[in-house]
Amino acid sequence: TEMRIADLQRDAFDFKKEVVMFGSDQKKALAMGKTMAELVVQYLEGKLNERDSIFEKLRIKNGTLKSKRQKLEAQLKQKDEVGNSFHSIDYHKLQIENKQFMKNIDEKNKELTKLKMIARRASNELGELQNELSEIKKERNTQTKAMHVRQKQLQRLGDGIAALKNEIHFSKRSLEMIRAKQEKKN
Repeated sequence: TEMRIADLQRDAFDFKKEVVMFGSDQKKALAMGKTMAELVVQYLEGKLNERDSIFEKLRIKNGTLKSKRQKLEAQLKQKDEVGNSFHSIDYHKLQIENKQFMKNIDEKNKELTKLKMIARRASNELGELQNELSEIKKERNTQTKAMHVRQKQLQRLGDGIAALKNEIHFSKRSLEMIRAKQEKKN
């Protein structure tokens, strides 16, 4: 459990360093063309690949240990069949080695099962984050379209206001001219 706690602390530190700190620097993120969600997805995919690599190494090591065990059992069986009996010390030594191998295999299988569960959880989280990212992108597109509509409305209103100001200015000039003519008549 202490190793697992240390791994989790290291993962939290790596996540903070690679995603949170980098993602908070908007200039760097924009320069690389990455959103915060994309950084999270990239980080999780890296972790999944790392877990898969460990999983594969353990699977190969597990297979190697099983084959060693089978060879030793075959040798033991062959010695018994041939009639060359081991000394009790040799037989006892093989039994001890066999128990050690079995214990090692069991530990590796438990670790492998834990890693599978972690990989499954990470995969589920990745799927959820990808769904969330998709929803955020949809919302962003909707808001962008609404913003463009509002900008067009503002532009039309601004054009209308400018036209009204011109009309008012023209009307004032016309009124002044009419007043000036009336004063000349009077």
